[in-house]
Amino acid sequence: YYRYLEFLSSMHLKSLLQRFNASNFAVYCCLLVFSVLLSLRVSRIITWNYAAVFIPVWVWNALVLCGVVVGVVFWTRKKTLRQDPDHVHHFKAMLLSAALQLPLFLTELLVVINIETGAHSWRAVFTPLYLLCALSIPACAWACWRGRGVELEMLSMLNLLQFIFLGIRLDGVVQWSWAIVFIPSWILLGVFPITVAIYACILAALHQMMEQPEALQQQKVTKVILIIAGFIIAVCLIVFLALLASQLDSRISVPLPAIFVPLHLAILGLLATTVSRRPGNPWWFGIRKTFTDLILDCCPLLQEYANVSYVKEDEEVLTAVHLEEDGSRHEPKRPAQEAIKPNVYPYEDIYIPD
Repeated sequence: YYRYLEFLSSMHLKSLLQRFNASNFAVYCCLLVFSVLLSLRVSRIITWNYAAVFIPVWVWNALVLCGVVVGVVFWTRKKTLRQDPDHVHHFKAMLLSAALQLPLFLTELLVVINIETGAHSWRAVFTPLYLLCALSIPACAWACWRGRGVELEMLSMLNLLQFIFLGIRLDGVVQWSWAIVFIPSWILLGVFPITVAIYACILAALHQMMEQPEALQQQKVTKVILIIAGFIIAVCLIVFLALLASQLDSRISVPLPAIFVPLHLAILGLLATTVSRRPGNPWWFGIRKTFTDLILDCCPLLQEYANVSYVKEDEEVLTAVHLEEDGSRHEPKRPAQEAIKPNVYPYEDIYIPD
């Protein structure tokens, strides 16, 4: 417990930059703005066209398109990098992520058209999502084999049944209550906290059984922080779905912007976790380096402070300057550190003459 508090009370700029995922941060920012605009539009506080409401999502798609085009251009020019297996895997992962964005973009476009015109059935509108779920299975297997992130692939694959329920409910094929329609999401969000609790118990048991180096302990603390954040995000999403289902079933009468507040909090939690994730793909926009190296190259002043850490010290060190009885000022000295004793190993000559 005290090690967790010590880790939270310390700040290291370089470690934060190394764990920062710029791609996820940009995506979550777009989703946050989109959720705010959507809540204002459905409550008729603003009367914009839905194409304008989806502008943050279009920005996300435009960033993906520009990033993959620039990355492909640099890949064709840098022929020497094609022999490096790591660069090849990063480049393939970028192409795979961009390919999975195409069904998502088509779904967004069809949703906007159908909201404005109502010319298509919702099952037809969600057809690209069904294709995305089917493509996510081999993509998730490949990403796990290469040790890459599978956020979008896993999310699409697990929500296939939810997309089917939404399509048949919006088309009037079934007249279920919205609480029943959201059953796949209830199951998914309900299983997640249980899984998180089991993982946390196993992690705590392993920590008691073995002593780990300081670097591994910091990684473990980072995972614990991500687990706690994931639990809070899951609770916020459950509250949002419960309020939304009750509002759609006319069980409660709450302003729609208030219903979307837990969703905004969940996205803010996702934004906070971007500083503790693995770095993004270095081939987006052809930068060919991590976000940390890019920031340090663009801002030379950060190079001076990137290796500086700020740690909360003991109370004895931070005690204010004491006043002696005679009125003179006396600053307490830091406690002397104990001398590190070298390890002593028995010497044994293994040379044995014939």
